[in-house]
Amino acid sequence: MRARRDLIPLDITFTHLPPLPPSSQVYVQHKLVEDSALLKNMLLYQGAHLFVCGDGLNMARDVHLALVSVLASSSSAPSSNSSTATGGGVEAAPLTEEGAEAWLQAMKDDGKYVQDIWS
Repeated sequence: MRARRDLIPLDITFTHLPPLPPSSQVYVQHKLVEDSALLKNMLLYQGAHLFVCGDGLNMARDVHLALVSVLASSSSAPSSNSSTATGGGVEAAPLTEEGAEAWLQAMKDDGKYVQDIWS
């Protein structure tokens, strides 16, 4: 069976299985930061879609903050005048936290950043 080149491995995080002491728990936001270079490349330059499912009280907020941090980390990003979130042309420009928030909002508007959350 041939692997599809447009799919990446699914990385699932189960925080409480088996019960772990709080100091050893790994949360989704930790995985995002751990894989920040790959995530940033996929979101900014490859037109990736991102689906976040889970707790809306803490997890969704913490994941969003991690995404902003990853996107605003020191490297360049497509400028806002290119078709950024839809995978258009790329021009290097610094991405601030405000720019990262705007990028994520554009992804939401385009249906590329979907949150299935509950409280």
